[in-house]
Amino acid sequence: MHASSVGGMMSNDELNLPAGGSERIVTGIDGLDKILGGGFPKSRTILLAGGPGCGKTILSTQFLCNGARLYSETGVYVTLGETPRGIVQNLSSFDFKINELVMQRKLAFIDLSISGALHRQAEAGKKIDFAVLKDLIRPVVEELGAKRLVIDPITAMGINRDLPEIRERLTEFATFASDFGCTTLLVSETPIDQNIISVFGVEEFVVDGVIVLHNMRRGGTRVRGVEIVKMRGTDHGAHIYPVQFSRQGLLVFPEERVHGDDS
Repeated sequence: MHASSVGGMMSNDELNLPAGGSERIVTGIDGLDKILGGGFPKSRTILLAGGPGCGKTILSTQFLCNGARLYSETGVYVTLGETPRGIVQNLSSFDFKINELVMQRKLAFIDLSISGALHRQAEAGKKIDFAVLKDLIRPVVEELGAKRLVIDPITAMGINRDLPEIRERLTEFATFASDFGCTTLLVSETPIDQNIISVFGVEEFVVDGVIVLHNMRRGGTRVRGVEIVKMRGTDHGAHIYPVQFSRQGLLVFPEERVHGDDS
């Protein structure tokens, strides 16, 4: 890997965004911003998909924490699976300063985890009420003036719904987030070692972008990578790029290719 590809944080000027291009939300992950052509298109909704161990929670938290620390953009993490305490504990080896950002009201967690009322609805065979979900998110986003939002995972949002309704509700939610000016990551848990980028098979058609994190078997080991499958309104890298974990979070190497990626 080349250390130069993951050097100091890039400014908007250094990213050399094309004239007239979409306004961007810089992730603060230099290699990722480079293959995205400068970051995520502002106020768009992006599907972040991957199997276990590929770094979905790490990237999501890094996106929020970098926004708060480097770009004065507050963030909200809505957890429908792991509890906030569990997330913070699991990420304690990374230099995200999560507790500090929460204390400074630059980052907030909304705990809708498996012990919450929404999941009790699902267990009782009821649909998770999107109106309730939005009502829980809205005041926190408004109070913080949040510009970055993570929903992790979106799997629970489709429980006890048919595919047309899932598509309709996800479209509605993406519009809801965009109306607040939020750039949103929807985290999708997919099976390992399968070429699947969404749980329900409709999410990728609703969102503005799709990022897949890979944890692929190569011989006797596993190799992590990132792939930009789709990003509306922007040119982007077309390969699978190597990923490593560091104290700072994910490192993406845009000048390298995952062995076996012949695209």
